[in-house]
Amino acid sequence: MTHPSWLGRRAPKLQKPRARFAAGSLLLLTTLVMVFPTATAGQVEEGAVIVPTEQLAAGLYPPSQWAASNHLLSVSEESGKALSMGGLWLNVNEPTDNVIHQLDQVWLAGATPFVNIHVDWPPVVILSGSLDTDIANFGAAIGKWLALGEGRAVLLAPMPEMNGDWVPYGMDPAQFGDAYRRFRSIAAQSGAQGRVRWVFAPNGWSTPPHQMADYYPGGDVVDLVGFSAYNWGSGQVGFQWTAAPATLCHPLNEARGFAREKPFLVAQTASATNGGDREAWIASMFDFLTDDPNAVGFLYFDIDKERDWAIYENGTLPAQWQLGMQSAQTTYQFPLENWFAPGPLVVDSVNEVYPGCIGDIEESQFQFEIEWLLSTEITVGCGNSLFCPTRGVTRGQMASFLARALNLPVASADYFSDDTGSIYEADINRVAAAGITGGCAAGSYCPASVTTRAQMATFLTRSLGLPGSPTDYFNDDLGSVHEGDINAVALAGITLGCTASTFCPDATVTREQMAAFLYRTFS
Repeated sequence: MTHPSWLGRRAPKLQKPRARFAAGSLLLLTTLVMVFPTATAGQVEEGAVIVPTEQLAAGLYPPSQWAASNHLLSVSEESGKALSMGGLWLNVNEPTDNVIHQLDQVWLAGATPFVNIHVDWPPVVILSGSLDTDIANFGAAIGKWLALGEGRAVLLAPMPEMNGDWVPYGMDPAQFGDAYRRFRSIAAQSGAQGRVRWVFAPNGWSTPPHQMADYYPGGDVVDLVGFSAYNWGSGQVGFQWTAAPATLCHPLNEARGFAREKPFLVAQTASATNGGDREAWIASMFDFLTDDPNAVGFLYFDIDKERDWAIYENGTLPAQWQLGMQSAQTTYQFPLENWFAPGPLVVDSVNEVYPGCIGDIEESQFQFEIEWLLSTEITVGCGNSLFCPTRGVTRGQMASFLARALNLPVASADYFSDDTGSIYEADINRVAAAGITGGCAAGSYCPASVTTRAQMATFLTRSLGLPGSPTDYFNDDLGSVHEGDINAVALAGITLGCTASTFCPDATVTREQMAAFLYRTFS
């Protein structure tokens, strides 16, 4: 997302107790070696300013920057709590009077300005020195505004969304970092210093082949990491509704990969209305960001542009926005004093180990079990900070789940001919060597085939050596080669069936169901 006049495009906490399986199965688990998260904590620099992450600062982009004050004040009043930030887009060659007027429009609304700084040239031009005068003039304009006093402070984000191919300075990670550093140095020397914080503000998803980290200028010149992340809805071919966690989780995790100690802002975000419940999306956004160990604030794009993003219409706001704003965790501070004290900014959670968020499990009835599974690192999800809870489990994936859960040794033999080159080949051989599988046919494993619930029962029975059951629990598995194993996992308390009297042996095991089965087996 970019300035309305610019071309632009898109962009665990475990606490629920559960019943365990039958007592006779407990001894079988004593040999299991579980692997736990290895995410490392960050380091606190001497003299660092600790930013509390249990507090969330809310901001908003007004539809008119020239009359931003009225809009921001109206939204604050209707919200029941004031906005802490107001978003702006300014060109690097913006006249000084324009810069000062628009900054003051936000400040007069009792909010700290967040400024996206647009440049019409690629990084090589900045590095050539051709824009030094424009940058110096911009920095001087910021300094002149700061000199008006009364605690004035500003957040500056030069060349946002540089990791996209829709901006003139995009797609050049080799030179972007140096261009950012030059921009900051010249602007600071010209007046943009003191109560100024500098933001690295990529898009939430990078145009291939690069990633956010490739553009990062370095922690010594970046105070906060911001990113753009929108729910585009399903009103156009190629787009789909994405819940707030799915919208926000991946960029949060990616940023943690290179700036774990920094506070994060969602520098641009909004939800369309087509394809889902925007009220619920907004509520989830507040909750999700409040719980994240790096997120300290967000700015909502209250402008109808590519989508119907705007939420303040006809003098009203969504009820869930009001509730989110009035939450005790959404705090108002003016100015944002705890962001502008001298020293490098560091989040208060920097010394906590955090394995990362997963963005698509909040609606799953097995959320707790999935979080447990992720915490053991039996799986890290399906990619892009997602778990894909309703996707079927292939036989290859099943082998990996079991090989990791049981900590099986490396196999010395290659048991099957149809898994050559598969990423699961080593794990398939490990479970075969352990006698857990004999394949789907002589010499074949069928790694890409989905795992049925009946097959899952046999995998788990063999993995644990479960005893047979004298009781027949279900009426839809009669004659199945897996019937004895189905009854064994039922006796062990690993399954209750798909209904009170049926097991659905031929149904595909989904990833969320597999999480539940593994939790009951190994937790």
